[in-house]
Amino acid sequence: MHIRSLAGKNICILGFGKEGQAMATALEKYAPGCEITVADKNDKIEVPKKYWKQVGTGWLENLDKFDVLIKSPGIPPCKELIANSQKLTSSTQIFFDTIQESGALIIGITGSKGKSTTSTLIYEILKANSRQLKAKSYLIGNIGEPAISHIEDARSNTIFVQEMSSYQLMDLTSSPHIAVVTSFFPEHLDYHGSLEAYLEAKKHITRFQTKNDVVFFNGESRESNMIASESRGKKIAFSAKDSPVTLDQILLKGAHNLSNIAAAYQVALHIGVDPDDALETIKKFRGLSHRLQSLGIHHGFEWVDDSISTTPQSAIAALDALGDNVTTIILGGQDRGYDFSPLAARLKKSKVKTAILLPDSGSTIGKAIKKTKAKIECVEVETIEEAVKIAASRFPSAFDCFPGSAPSSPDPFPRGGKGNDMEQEMIAKKPMDATILHFARTMRKEPTKAEKFLWQLLRGGNTGKKFRRQHPFGSKILDFYCDECRLAIEVDGPIHDTNERRQNDQEREAALREYEIRTLRFTNDEVLNDTNNVMRKIKEQCDSPLPPGEGWRAKRAGVREAGGIVLLSPSAPSYSHFKNFEERGERFKAAIQKL
Repeated sequence: MHIRSLAGKNICILGFGKEGQAMATALEKYAPGCEITVADKNDKIEVPKKYWKQVGTGWLENLDKFDVLIKSPGIPPCKELIANSQKLTSSTQIFFDTIQESGALIIGITGSKGKSTTSTLIYEILKANSRQLKAKSYLIGNIGEPAISHIEDARSNTIFVQEMSSYQLMDLTSSPHIAVVTSFFPEHLDYHGSLEAYLEAKKHITRFQTKNDVVFFNGESRESNMIASESRGKKIAFSAKDSPVTLDQILLKGAHNLSNIAAAYQVALHIGVDPDDALETIKKFRGLSHRLQSLGIHHGFEWVDDSISTTPQSAIAALDALGDNVTTIILGGQDRGYDFSPLAARLKKSKVKTAILLPDSGSTIGKAIKKTKAKIECVEVETIEEAVKIAASRFPSAFDCFPGSAPSSPDPFPRGGKGNDMEQEMIAKKPMDATILHFARTMRKEPTKAEKFLWQLLRGGNTGKKFRRQHPFGSKILDFYCDECRLAIEVDGPIHDTNERRQNDQEREAALREYEIRTLRFTNDEVLNDTNNVMRKIKEQCDSPLPPGEGWRAKRAGVREAGGIVLLSPSAPSYSHFKNFEERGERFKAAIQKL
């Protein structure tokens, strides 16, 4: 259905989210004289006065009076839509039909997981090589902007990289020129009604391809093979073994990403990108927000946002990617009837000590974990903010030293004691770590007046950099630390004037240099009475080039010695409590910052 054929028609847009709004704008531009009605279940949805609306409980009534019904992807099948199926279409179908004669190339990517990463990586490769290809690329669809917003960009030298969900595929009667199938496992069963219906929806990405088209598919997935078999075009299998890089050459985490890279690489080469140019982009690619995204070290943990995880399989992949560093995991979301037993079995094999469980599926996940008899503490909470507070409390010695910044906690290395197990392990395995931590036992618990004063200046943003009190080795052995600059700042009292302490300080600074961390040292008197000079020196260091090396030692020490990783990998959709996974991830980040 070409969009211009809708001119003068009586049209109802079902669902007025991002895609519905983009559809209305496109209709105004390309289908003059059409009459637009917005139908939405949400009776509080804001609808421009220029459109008719039917919202709330009766939003699906009288659909037979419209000439065309344009359904948004999130609306599941129902009897009202089935009764009017002859009038039903989608903005994705209208987009395909409208640009058909433009000569633009559509690369459609789908998969239960991996489609967002693969779509974005393909787009980044093509964008970086636009001159070579003499083509402009756009990232559209499920991850980018709505496809219907890009009708006017469709030309013979245009490449659309379109992520396609099962919601968008199920009503299509067209397929992209290049299809990519990254994976398949049970998902969205509450929407489609059955696994068979979900698979049937996915098959639409290849079913209408011609003999001139091509599908790249995960050869290790039986269902991906089934989807590919629907195509009349060329069929090219890929797997992680086809990745042109290894994990130590890339910034992405997790072996599962090698399969995504293999897909993107093969597509890029098929289009005409030089192999070396494709590899350059792959090695620089940092991945997606909310997909195994490190939020830094706070309160003794590295916090990792994997909010985009909406299935048990994706949570398992996250655990595989991060390994034994994960000590606390936050799980749960919209209950779609998933089988969490494989996830529970994986957790039993992990080093996870605490599973914090969110509604609605949290209790089900907890039962699955308990059935395995895993030694994991399961804590059910109501909000993401509560989850973050509980996660932080699971490593008491990691709290900031300053009164009021966090609950009080015992010194991690009491004076004269033997230290904790972590210290003993470090002394046994890492001589440098032992040198650094040896002096931690005698550190003060309360800050001095000078430390408090300098902390206020650093937190006030005077340097333009972010400093923290929790240090990369999980103990109170440095007064302040900036991850970005790899800069440690120490404020010393009179005791440091003794020969023994000076020697200790020098040894510790040498050890820190082994971790590519530089150190600035000031006296209490300098901080309080020569503040401008102190801040000038700090800013000079912040603005100066980083120490030699890439800082990987400092980063690794920070993750390992800070008490492990807190991982948000919900393994369930977000919709029952958040608008989307992005909001869930942002709430997670905000809660950490408020600790």
